Amino acid sequence: SSLDASGTTYLHAIVGYGTGSKFSGKFDGLGNSIDGLTIHDSRTGSTYDGLFGYVQSGTISNIGLTNVDISGGTDIGSLVGWLSGGTVQGAYATGAISQGSGSSNIGGLIGVSFWLNPIPSTVQDSHASVTVTGGGQVGGLVGQNSAVGTVLQTSYATGMVSGSGSVGGLVGFNASGAAIKSSYAIGNVSGTGQSIGGLVGDNQASTVQDSFATGNVSGGTVVGGLIGLNTSSTASVSTSFSTGTVSGTSTVGAAVGQNSSGTLSDVYWDTDASGISSLGIGTDNNSQSANVIGEDTATLTNGSLPSGFSSSVWQVTSGYYPYLAWQPVIITSLTISQAGDLIIDNSEASTIESGLATKDVLVKTTGPGASNGDIIINS
Repeated sequence: SSLDASGTTYLHAIVGYGTGSKFSGKFDGLGNSIDGLTIHDSRTGSTYDGLFGYVQSGTISNIGLTNVDISGGTDIGSLVGWLSGGTVQGAYATGAISQGSGSSNIGGLIGVSFWLNPIPSTVQDSHASVTVTGGGQVGGLVGQNSAVGTVLQTSYATGMVSGSGSVGGLVGFNASGAAIKSSYAIGNVSGTGQSIGGLVGDNQASTVQDSFATGNVSGGTVVGGLIGLNTSSTASVSTSFSTGTVSGTSTVGAAVGQNSSGTLSDVYWDTDASGISSLGIGTDNNSQSANVIGEDTATLTNGSLPSGFSSSVWQVTSGYYPYLAWQPVIITSLTISQAGDLIIDNSEASTIESGLATKDVLVKTTGPGASNGDIIINS
């Protein structure tokens, strides 16, 4: 069910308002949602805005926020402003977050995901379709994902993202030993400054693995379809791809804007869709260009996994780009003629189960954004 929060404009976070009132418990939304949450924080130097302002060692799960309208200062997300040594799982948000150019750490779901030394934070099975506007370190899902062991996985963002520097479709700033795994972004990304990427704006001493971005990316300098800047000897990007168009004033690459000292392996971009045929990395300071591979659309959608991609993580269907194994099945056209045709599942296909009528289709869905249980479509 949905709680209607519209009609009231809050002046700051609802729960855990600032470091003096941290939320450290467990909140399970049980699959319910809150609609119309509105926070307009006009305080000078305001921080930690969202449904939960500051979460320390807390767990938030199974909750949705729809049609959010949030504005404030820094460290802002629709669900959590600052997550310190905590967990967010099975959460989602839609709506808009709009901050000024001087703001930082703005995310569609979470402003900052950080550790409580030595306990890392975890964000998983979550997604956002939020239009996010801010200054620096702005992401479609998380503004800053940072510190050793902190991980964002099996999650995605679909909203448009814009800012000044370190702007990414999923994460603005991925830093200091954090990791992004098995996740994606499909929204368009724009930035006026440096380090603008379709998935991550600035990947600093951190890892990105088994992820992809499909949005169009435009920026100032250091602009990439997947990663804007990949920097530090411990920064790595692997088994990932991008497909969007990329443009900027300087240091522009189809997949990576600039690789300063990091490593890249089995990174791909679509030479047709991106409009860039031969420059996977705008500036490569660590001799990684051979590991960033351009393929045309036909090759990337031919039903075979690119070299280096694992079939335990990725799946393929002819005519489509590779997709992650946890993603819900999407059927665009299907004809069922009689009972005994197919059950369509992420992992199996078998004859229609007893009790289903002729021309019923049983679709089993899993993963973020999918409904719990089975869905029966009467065609």
